[in-house]
Amino acid sequence: MATRYTVTALARAVDVLELLARQPKGMRLAEITRETGIPKSTLFRILSTLEERRCVTAGDEQGTYRLGLKLGELGNAFLNQSDLYNAATRRMRRLAEGCEESVFLSVLDEGAVVYVRRMESPKSAVVVRKLGQRAPAYCTATGLAMLAFLPDDEAERVLDAQAMQAFTAHTTTNRAVLRQKLAQVRRERVAVVDGEYNPALLCVASPILDARGAPAAALTVAVLASQARQEQVTDLKEQVRAAAQDVSAELGYWGERSADASLQPTGHHM
Repeated sequence: MATRYTVTALARAVDVLELLARQPKGMRLAEITRETGIPKSTLFRILSTLEERRCVTAGDEQGTYRLGLKLGELGNAFLNQSDLYNAATRRMRRLAEGCEESVFLSVLDEGAVVYVRRMESPKSAVVVRKLGQRAPAYCTATGLAMLAFLPDDEAERVLDAQAMQAFTAHTTTNRAVLRQKLAQVRRERVAVVDGEYNPALLCVASPILDARGAPAAALTVAVLASQARQEQVTDLKEQVRAAAQDVSAELGYWGERSADASLQPTGHHM
């Protein structure tokens, strides 16, 4: 939402970058104009500046714009400065080796799940290209793991902002049923979703909590739903939960073990 402090040209540049991030094949000037509503002359200056600063490229003969290397450099710099990223990476490597499956680190951003780190196991039966993608929170194990530990009003705002559409025949779209799922996730500190968003995947996720018990991120393991066995899922739940708890402890969360009441999760839940 724009305020009196908003720099319009900068806001438009970010809009363009976010649009290009959703278009892996790139977009031409006319297409970007149509999608953003930015006048072509203004858009050309914005793109020229972004290209000059290596934030976008227009390398082919058709003038198709794509994200540039500078954004990757900035993203890596952000991750290298992140306590969460550094703490999670070490544990993700051990988890991927232990469970022999793909492991993801994800965060909530404006009500959507964003996958920011992936750790592959050489023995994994599935390669999931989720990195940098966004997914709905209400029908992914990753999203449920974090939603369950938000205060009621905040979780409701996230759900209200999303049209709860059915991606598969198994997608939960009933708010009352979803509340029951979130209550179970809070009790077990782990979420399991089988084919609700991607019909081919069964995912197990557990929240990473910060010092005050708020969900900073989630660790998720993805397996092929057609090959998942109940004993494997039970084992994965234990491994993912233990890994997330280790990372939470590094971030300062000790749960019931903390002597400081201010470190306990606050508010009532759905």
